[in-house]
Amino acid sequence: MLSNQRIVIIGGGISGKLAARVLSDFFKEVVILERDNESIGPSPRKGARQGEHLHALLHAGQYGLEELFPGITENFYASGAVKINSTKDLAWFHHGVWKLRYDGGYTTTLQTRPHLEWHIEKYINKIPNISVHYNQTVKNLLYDVDENRVFGVGTRF
Repeated sequence: MLSNQRIVIIGGGISGKLAARVLSDFFKEVVILERDNESIGPSPRKGARQGEHLHALLHAGQYGLEELFPGITENFYASGAVKINSTKDLAWFHHGVWKLRYDGGYTTTLQTRPHLEWHIEKYINKIPNISVHYNQTVKNLLYDVDENRVFGVGTRF
């Protein structure tokens, strides 16, 4: 870990939380600035317009999440996510025809986006060097022309 270093992530959606998790191994302090209110459960957020849609978590995503947050997959299932056989249980209409269903042994985890995001947030909250600041609106980036780098953000409360 680098000493006395802070990194700021703008946006506390799924990608912001995943970036924070990865960066928490390399920075002393990881700060997430999120414009929405803190969630009190798995419910849609104003900032995630597709928040009420079904989310299909494919193998690569599931394995990646499991590597970052061991045990998260079982927590998904224990709280309502459903595992389906993707090649048998889904009807695919593609290029004007329905695809043949077969048992290919390929599974997908189905859940709502709020359900997925809520579980990620619960894991993020356990990491001591990550803090999430809610109701934050980033107005501008603070930029050093001479060094050609962003060194901070301006916010509105």
